[in-house]
Amino acid sequence: MSLQNARQRNIETKRLIADGISLKDDKKKTQADKKNQITYHAMLA
Repeated sequence: MSLQNARQRNIETKRLIADGISLKDDKKKTQADKKNQITYHAMLA
């Protein structure tokens, strides 16, 4: 991970905390979204 990527991730993390969103919940949602995308793409194949 580059320094620029790390800084961007820190900014996003601080924004999520300020918005009151749990990082674990957000990570679970992201993982679920990725899983759904993979499933959707597999269905199209």
